[in-house]
Amino acid sequence: MNKSIARELNFGKKLLLSAMGVAAIALPIVFGLAKPARSQSSSENTDAKTFAFTRGYQQVSVTPGETENDIIQTRILFHPDSFMAKNQTLQELIKLAYGVQGDQISGGPDWMTTARFNIEAKLDDSTVAELKKFSPEQQKMERDQMFQTLLADQFKVALHRENKLLPAQVLVIAKNGPKIQPAKPADTYPNGIKGPDGLPAGPHKFDFGADGVIVQALPISFVANNLAMHLNQPVVDRTGLTGDYDFTLRFAPEGATAYEENGRKVTMTGLSSLDARNAALVNAIEEQLGLKLEPQTIPLPVLVVDHAEKPAAN
Repeated sequence: MNKSIARELNFGKKLLLSAMGVAAIALPIVFGLAKPARSQSSSENTDAKTFAFTRGYQQVSVTPGETENDIIQTRILFHPDSFMAKNQTLQELIKLAYGVQGDQISGGPDWMTTARFNIEAKLDDSTVAELKKFSPEQQKMERDQMFQTLLADQFKVALHRENKLLPAQVLVIAKNGPKIQPAKPADTYPNGIKGPDGLPAGPHKFDFGADGVIVQALPISFVANNLAMHLNQPVVDRTGLTGDYDFTLRFAPEGATAYEENGRKVTMTGLSSLDARNAALVNAIEEQLGLKLEPQTIPLPVLVVDHAEKPAAN
């Protein structure tokens, strides 16, 4: 029996729904500044000299996923004090925790790509208060570490890193040079991305919306990492550009239709048209940003899962 899947990732707010052969993509909102995720062994991940919060989430519940009317609704939500996942496979959780794509994960039990789980995890008030003292970059690193520790604790994940030749997109400067602008120090972006309260969200923000991308004071390496998630393929930054940049990128795939739902713009794209959507994105990057994605086969880190166990429901 065919099953449809509805998927929502919310790091501010990111929505990807697919049902009955149609994908509804609404990607409004804000990502904080991040370094490329590290692919390390479990022992490396618990180095107290590097990370402040080795204990991670204090309250964790893991239960089996569920299907309603042959529709699998999936969701991932990150909040300052909590993390929630609904109907996620362990492979999807590892991809998110380590910032890699599916081709960069190997090994592990067969159920890693099929069994689904629900997770609810919370931080105590003191940990949230301490995190707020860090820079956005360090906060991201700490939260990645907490997520990785959760997988090690709950799923007994043990892994190591290898290098492997894999197809990827390499981001380089296009023939006529870059068209993006360096960020202005102290810019508050009054007309830029808005937060949940409707006020300007400020620098170090990323909005992948229904019809484009807005970047406020972020490095190109961060942009490359997020493009990888949307293209479902590793993207490696080889532009040589340093510092933070601002830009707005607009694109729309042929045949897409847009409408508003609960005040948010949603673009409907048939699953068979996702390649066209990605092609529109790649073309816009070259035409509007003066950058170019070149397909190459290059050495990339691969996470080899040596061990994993299904957690007992708690």
